[in-house]
Amino acid sequence: MNYVSTPIPGVYATPSMLHLVNQFLSCPAAKTLISSKAIFKPIFIQETKQNIAKTLYHVNTDHWKPLKMVISIPERNGVEDLIFEIFNTKIDFINSQSRRVKEAKAGNLSMDQFARGIEIDEFNHAHEHAALSSQCKMLDLPPSFVNDHLKDQPIESALFMEDIECHTDVYRADWIDQYQNIYCIKHPDDARSCTTKKSDLCDRNQLLVLPQDKMEQVLKDRICKKFPQAHEDGKRMYRPFVEENCPPQKTDRSDL
Repeated sequence: MNYVSTPIPGVYATPSMLHLVNQFLSCPAAKTLISSKAIFKPIFIQETKQNIAKTLYHVNTDHWKPLKMVISIPERNGVEDLIFEIFNTKIDFINSQSRRVKEAKAGNLSMDQFARGIEIDEFNHAHEHAALSSQCKMLDLPPSFVNDHLKDQPIESALFMEDIECHTDVYRADWIDQYQNIYCIKHPDDARSCTTKKSDLCDRNQLLVLPQDKMEQVLKDRICKKFPQAHEDGKRMYRPFVEENCPPQKTDRSDL
């Protein structure tokens, strides 16, 4: 990748991403955020052919200290993806991630513990997303950016929604790639973590390119399948939908 400097020291971008960076910097609050010491640097912003944005951490494996952040954004996506990923480079988030990676490398975190921990960290940024959105009206961010479906929900309800929408499976897949072998040497009796394959998970990239009707059907099926095991806060949100749309044999009728 060829990167060029941006107006913010320590922030670099490929030429195709400069328009997003400049759009981001047009909001004073966003410029203040990325310039602050709360954001880790250096950051390298690049395009990706994937359908979802992602931040990768390059770390010193001897000390588990981050060396750089690489943010990948689909070329056709908007500045909202860049903003979301910038929050993933906040020092508090990175410190939490580093601790989690150390635990996972030691074989101490199951697949669901690893994925849930990342989702909780992201949930904790939801109110910050909303605050930035209110200060950056010139960016014309879509209503969904502020994560209203997350920030005002009980945490278990928000986590269930992210799981339904295949977001949590992104992190489960990362765990399988990086940590499954070492974890399952220590915990061979954890059948869920040790027998799950990436092909068993929902591929969010594929979900996002489905026609709307097919995407809605996938999500409906996931709600019906996962509802019986959901936390009560999650069930409270989805119970009316389940009663109306899910076959009785796929739900816990005693809970309805």
